[in-house]
Amino acid sequence: MDTVHCDLYNAALEERIDAWRKAGKSISDFDQQNVLPQIKAARPEFVELGSHALQQTLRRLDLAFQSFFRRVKAGQTPGFPRFKAAKRFSGFTYPDPAGWKLMQHGGRGATLRLGSGDAAMSIRCAAGTASAIGKTQ
Repeated sequence: MDTVHCDLYNAALEERIDAWRKAGKSISDFDQQNVLPQIKAARPEFVELGSHALQQTLRRLDLAFQSFFRRVKAGQTPGFPRFKAAKRFSGFTYPDPAGWKLMQHGGRGATLRLGSGDAAMSIRCAAGTASAIGKTQ
């Protein structure tokens, strides 16, 4: 799952860098989110993740570019946000409870369930991790 989000992040980053270098144009988060239906049609593995999770990956990139442009405006010479290797891509975000459920097990941790039915994936979390996940609900 992380790999697909990483692919989206890197492709969107490449698009933004090319637009800035070739035309001095900034592509917005909104512009890239509007292209998601076409991307999902071309790459079926994106469909399974849901639109909200993909939008959050694009928002994450947008925050990196906001910092980049803030430094440009301040007269600094910043580098572009970096491309991410799949093994160094630090997760993804589900912004709402649709499609996932956190089941607490007292002080023994929790289980994070993504999806529903036979295709659902369950992830066991340690006690400290479970409280951090629960705060995002």
